[in-house]
Amino acid sequence: MKNRYFGFTLCSAIAVALIFTGHPSTSLAAAVETPMEAHDVDGNARILPPKGRLTIVMYTNADLEQESKALSKLLDPYRGAKDFLFVQIVDLRGEIPAIARRMAEKQIRDELDIEATRVKPFYVKNGSSANPRTNLSTIVDYGGSALSRFDWNERVEKVRFAIYSADGRLLQRIDDTQNLPAVSEKFRSLLGK
Repeated sequence: MKNRYFGFTLCSAIAVALIFTGHPSTSLAAAVETPMEAHDVDGNARILPPKGRLTIVMYTNADLEQESKALSKLLDPYRGAKDFLFVQIVDLRGEIPAIARRMAEKQIRDELDIEATRVKPFYVKNGSSANPRTNLSTIVDYGGSALSRFDWNERVEKVRFAIYSADGRLLQRIDDTQNLPAVSEKFRSLLGK
């Protein structure tokens, strides 16, 4: 039986926006965010938000595997675009003992390898010859330091996004991700496809 804590087959990078649920979206500060550095499961230092790329950061946790997969697939049309990055941050605060963390990260890396094969056709379609695996980035947060940077201070049972402009400004948050067509339309309006 597959351990529910290790089942993350998601995509390349993370950021967020507020989805329509009948209530108005809130306005966000236009100030450029101070970048932070976090290491992904491959050991790569990721600067979030990076300059020069529209960046989508996704919050998820071990209980949100299916929802995360479905939502990340909405980003497939943008895979391989040079000006786009998707980063996933997995909230595992208090869930994985220190002794098991390397094993959890290896499982995530193995699943990212599989995901790279799945998204390769989207890279080709977008004219990219890059290896998708180098852009698939998952940051596992065991203590909350990366999550707090996005004001994700408490574990929640819903996927969330933060979306940043190429110059590092927070464009939007999506905290209501239940309506996939609405989320897809929001991505399309921000990303232009």
